[in-house]
Amino acid sequence: MKKRKDNKGRLLHDGESQRADGRYAYTYKNQLGQRKTVYSWRLTTSDRTPAGQKQKPALRELELQIQKDLTEDIISDKATLNECFDRNIALRKIRDTTRSTYKITYDRYVRHTIGHKPITELSYSTMLAFFSNLVNQGYGHSTAALVHCALNPVFKMAVRDNIIRNNPLSGIMSEVGGYKRERKALTAEQQEKFINFVAHHSIYKKWSPIISCLFGTGCRIGEMVALRWQDVDFANGFITISLSMNYGKGSDGKYAFHISTPKTEKGIRTIPLFDDVRQILLAERQRQLDNNCSCRTIVDGYGGFIWANTWGNAYSAQIVYKALVGIVEAYNDKERETAAQEHRFPVLMPPISPHILRHSFCTRLCENVSDVKLISQVMGHNDIKTTLKTYYDVNQQHAQDEFKKLEGKIKIC
Repeated sequence: MKKRKDNKGRLLHDGESQRADGRYAYTYKNQLGQRKTVYSWRLTTSDRTPAGQKQKPALRELELQIQKDLTEDIISDKATLNECFDRNIALRKIRDTTRSTYKITYDRYVRHTIGHKPITELSYSTMLAFFSNLVNQGYGHSTAALVHCALNPVFKMAVRDNIIRNNPLSGIMSEVGGYKRERKALTAEQQEKFINFVAHHSIYKKWSPIISCLFGTGCRIGEMVALRWQDVDFANGFITISLSMNYGKGSDGKYAFHISTPKTEKGIRTIPLFDDVRQILLAERQRQLDNNCSCRTIVDGYGGFIWANTWGNAYSAQIVYKALVGIVEAYNDKERETAAQEHRFPVLMPPISPHILRHSFCTRLCENVSDVKLISQVMGHNDIKTTLKTYYDVNQQHAQDEFKKLEGKIKIC
């Protein structure tokens, strides 16, 4: 193959070229497979810089540094946030479902806003303005928190690579007013009212079985929708949690169901069956047999899922979440109407997500079971501290009941 030459008759290396104005260019692919080009008025160090042009390293000096960086997997200090994120997400050892969530979040909120800026130019004040603007546009604080989770490791890696001196996201969310919103479990009274409302509602009662099973097992929503009939041991009274199902964008860019393992190492576990949960599952199986509407969805070779819609398609976590939103709205509308008729203030139900149902299950266990290690095992937590710190809510009525039991047992005066 004929080698190209510059205007001085010198052979040019692969990737090198000379433009019509005399400038030299070197084109290469970075660590992310992206096409990049650097320029210089000089090919070698012995060349002179044309009059009126700024003195810069010769092209082959730049090439040597680029090859060194590529060999050592060093990303340039001129790299954009987009480039740094793409590299970080490719290197991180995280679950595929988490990776997919972070990619979707980043592409939606960051890539076309501040993603094109060099990471070295993103200061604390710049990032504070970015997150504040997210909240001011009406996005929830949970969305801001998810964006923060996607971005924080990127800046941490940039600090370790000596591209930036400090992480501009350090402590930033405490400045984005009202960010930390505590997710409270339902009280026992709220839980009972909610369950009864769903069970007797003309539209939403079809969601009663899965909602009651979430209340009665403490499963994560991905674990619940991935539950198969073969995972339920009716004879011995327990269910086995070994899978989690997510509906999201795959590597091909298309949305589909995907199967993974549970969130933590201890997520693979067995959960004893309350008799109520056992009866609900038996009734659900009989209903499906009577109506020939069992789940026909096959995901990554797995089938026989318990939960299916009228067309035999598996439930997604998003569908259950939307149903809960609609149920809470219907409950509160009914409560406002009843309260107006009874001339009192309405007692509204707080927002409820599948995680709140799990949260409530753990709280009920902590209120009634003294063996915290057992509770942690059933919840699939790696650490007992997670059980107590994150999931166990002590409500006022329970605290008063417990103190009444201690009345006269503690010397006070």
